Order: sequence, then structure tokens, then C-alpha cells
Amino acid sequence: LGIATSYPHPVRYNFNTTYYWQIVPYNGNGTATNCPVYSFTTGANPAIASLPYSQNFDGTTYGWESENTNGDASTWDMTTTTPRSAPFAVIASANPNGTTPANAWLYSPPVNMIAGHQYKIEFWSRVGNAATPEALEIKWGAEPVSLTMNVVPALYQTSLINTTYALSSALVTAPDS
Repeated sequence: LGIATSYPHPVRYNFNTTYYWQIVPYNGNGTATNCPVYSFTTGANPAIASLPYSQNFDGTTYGWESENTNGDASTWDMTTTTPRSAPFAVIASANPNGTTPANAWLYSPPVNMIAGHQYKIEFWSRVGNAATPEALEIKWGAEPVSLTMNVVPALYQTSLINTTYALSSALVTAPDS
């Protein structure tokens, strides 16, 4: 690798797999010896196989991922501030400039669905300030990457101004492939 302080793994890690790594420094005097070998084991497949599924973010959130596509300060975070059910909630922070879309994505674990069957997604949401309307989209795709999400959202809400929690829902039909 040469001089490096980090290494971006090029592909996703497999589930339930132990990986090993070793750092071996070298310089003009040669290569170090007796460097320790480290390891870690990845978790189980987080796919949701049993429906209905419910997540209030008060327990484990294994399998949930987020993406900040424009690299701004707007991200998804766990918080104890104004949860619908104590002690936690997941919030998307607003873009500090108030005009640029946050473009922060939150992905659920994979859901095992049967092709052609219709599924209902329900969730509670609210905004932090009615004076700055928010937009929200529900999309689906095969990978937790914004570029792979379907073009037409299952739900698209614009100008959200509700400062108390409101229930929303969307219907999704599982594709044939």
C-alpha cells in the first residue's frame, strides 16, 4: 500500500465472517517483525424475514444505514430530543443554510418480499420548525445506495410543516426480479 493511514475496503464484507489483518511497517532499515494479527467478525444478515416489522429505534438498529450524498452537515442521527416513544428517535438534521436540500438518506435493513405482492410501509414523522418546510421521499431499491433507488418514489411529501408526529404510509409492490 505504501504510505497509508486508512484503507477503504473495495466491496461489502460478507455476513458471519471473520476477517484478519496485519499492519507491517517498513522503512529504509527493513520490515518490522512479530507484528500482531488482528481480527473482527461481521454480524448476521440483518434482512427482515418476518412481517410485520416494527422499529422504534429504542433498541438495536443493526442493519440500518445512512448516506449523506452531498457531504453537508445534514445527517441522520440518534437522539433523545422529542422522541415519539422514549428514549430514542432518529432525526435528519436540517441543512444549516436552510435552502439547499439535505439529501440525507436512511436505509432500512433489506426486507424479504414476495414478487408481485403489495406491502404497506408506515412511519411517524414531524419537522423541527414549521417555518422551514421539509420534504420527504420513500423509495426502494436493491442496495443501500441512493443512485440505485427507484426513480418514482412510493411516497413523496413536500412542504411538511407538522411539528407534532403524524402517521404516513406508502404502498410498495415487490418487483418480479
